[in-house]
Order: sequence, then structure tokens, then C-alpha cells
Amino acid sequence: MSHTVYQQVIDWDLPVNTREGVKTNLDLASEGRSPFVVKNGSYSQLNLHHSKQDGLGSLFELSADTHKKFGNTNALHPHLPAQHPINPVNRDLFNGDRGAYWEGRAQTEINRRAGSPKLSGNCG
Repeated sequence: MSHTVYQQVIDWDLPVNTREGVKTNLDLASEGRSPFVVKNGSYSQLNLHHSKQDGLGSLFELSADTHKKFGNTNALHPHLPAQHPINPVNRDLFNGDRGAYWEGRAQTEINRRAGSPKLSGNCG
């Protein structure tokens, strides 16, 4: 995937109830699944959304609540009920890319954690 992606701040340690039990956002993303953010005290799953339905345009990590609230607006879906007239989103391709994107986000966080200096109890 070669898009500019506007990312949310994700609490990778946020516990999420799933059918398989409690997992963290890092667990979910490592499995190629969308993580969650907390908006106004409620969990909201992130969507990877094409800007203005443009298959070649930028992507946004957008909470499900925001997507629902603004879904029928020009800002998100200016061409509804049709697709983008020039660059429609290839859904089959994007469905595969989406999981790989979240796996990549998880790996970036894992690498960040592995590279961060460890704090010790010793001073001076």
C-alpha cells in the first residue's frame, strides 16, 4: 500500500473484550485486526478510510463513531451512492491491504518498544 496515512494515537495496551477473551490493541493489530480508541468514554473501532472515496488518495484512521456521524457528508463520501468516478477503491485489493496495514502498525510499535531504553532501579 503506498498511501499517505493520517494516524490516530493508539493506546496499544488498551484491553478489548473479544470472542477469544480479552486482548490488547497490540494483539488485535498483530492479527491484522483493527484496534480501538476511546471516544467520549466509549470504545470505538478504527476504520481505515479512503479520503473522499479516492482509491489513490490518502487514508485516515477514523473511529467508527466519527465514520457513522459524518458518513453521509461530502467530507467522507462525496460520490455516494456511486464510487469515485476516476479512482474507485478496489475493494478486493483493499480488503487484503487493510490487514497487512494493521500488522505493520503493530510491528512498528513492537520495534519501538524493543528499541526504547530500559529503565533500571539504579540512580547515578
